[in-house]
Amino acid sequence: MALVKKSPRFIKPGVGGTVQRPAKSETYALPTKRIQPSTDFGDYGTAIFGEKGIGKTSLAAEFPNAIINQFEVGRNHLAVFQVPERGQPKLNWDSFRSYLEQQLTDDRFQSIVIDTIDKAYSHCMDYVSRKNGVEHPHDAKDFGKTWNAVTKEFGEVMDSIKQAGKTPVWLSHAKHKTIEMSHSRQTLEKYCPTCVDKAMEYLQSCADFVFCYTYDEAGNRIIIPRGNETVWASCGVPDTFMDAKTGEPLSQFAIGSTAAEAYRNLCDGFANKLTGEVVSPAPEKEVKRRKFIKKSGE
Repeated sequence: MALVKKSPRFIKPGVGGTVQRPAKSETYALPTKRIQPSTDFGDYGTAIFGEKGIGKTSLAAEFPNAIINQFEVGRNHLAVFQVPERGQPKLNWDSFRSYLEQQLTDDRFQSIVIDTIDKAYSHCMDYVSRKNGVEHPHDAKDFGKTWNAVTKEFGEVMDSIKQAGKTPVWLSHAKHKTIEMSHSRQTLEKYCPTCVDKAMEYLQSCADFVFCYTYDEAGNRIIIPRGNETVWASCGVPDTFMDAKTGEPLSQFAIGSTAAEAYRNLCDGFANKLTGEVVSPAPEKEVKRRKFIKKSGE
């Protein structure tokens, strides 16, 4: 392994003089080989968004050794590891930080589920505002300093999950939202997570995958792994979620009728073992449910 010794003196650019570094020199090791991406889907940070009741939490609970950080009140219908437990106070940012610190050093847990990132960001904003003596960052009138503190706090806490060698899984609901395209400044209406823009920016930069979990016209549950003109999604790992028959990128695939089957299909999609074909129509009860959702506007 190649070693580089850090010099105690350096030339300051544009000045020509020297600046003293601390007397103690440090040694850093440069890499001698390239990092090889993991071949295990469960190692990647994943965001899943979709309409209420489609089964996002159930799917997330199938990730390896998952624990659910449940920010949504009253969600106690699954046999999972979850905080807070029934009867305990609801999560806020203070208690989440405490729970997370324990999860990151507990070998029983690998997948750290945030349900939902919407609520997590809101509690983070309240936490930072309270520390700064205001009810909302807008009230500070400090030229964005408090808003920057929210972004920093949220990012550092979420980043700590990957830094500890754990796998983050972020959940969000879904809605149609007007998005500004960064390269053209044009706006498009897309089906997106319901979280605020700052939380979406975090997912955009840090999530390896962002999946849209929805229904097709026949009522089958499907995953959309890549973004298009109408859906905001992301497949950040090259040569994954490719059609097993054609070798082309999958635009969508059937996810199955149970949470266990859904996770298996995610893993198979990652390993390029699926096609974009829907093998069979959805059960009649799913089609009826989908029609009810469209009618009610849920």
